[in-house]
Amino acid sequence: MKRISLLPSFLIIFIIGCSNQNINYEMKRDQNIEIIKLYVEEIWNKWNFEMIDSIIHEDFIDPASKTGAKGPEAFKEVMSDFQTIFPDIHMTLDEIVADKDLVAWKWTATTTYTPKN
Repeated sequence: MKRISLLPSFLIIFIIGCSNQNINYEMKRDQNIEIIKLYVEEIWNKWNFEMIDSIIHEDFIDPASKTGAKGPEAFKEVMSDFQTIFPDIHMTLDEIVADKDLVAWKWTATTTYTPKN
């Protein structure tokens, strides 16, 4: 098996939140950063698919989805495929930038590629 490193450019994720204008944006930014940290650590590094239900919105469509299906269940299918192909992936957050409802992060992943039969 070949060991590979994935070095993507910035990935922007839009966190869907409440539209109340009185929200403390600094607090919201900090909450969104924590969501990204949970996403990386729990879902990618530990394959904790139960966490998906509390992080992924019903309207979310993963670009890696073969069907374009929405929501947590569709995302679990995508992640299951990733788990099959990259069983030992470890993702590291290199940088996080957040403002209001927007979060971008730079990450590095190391893994062994296992072709799906």
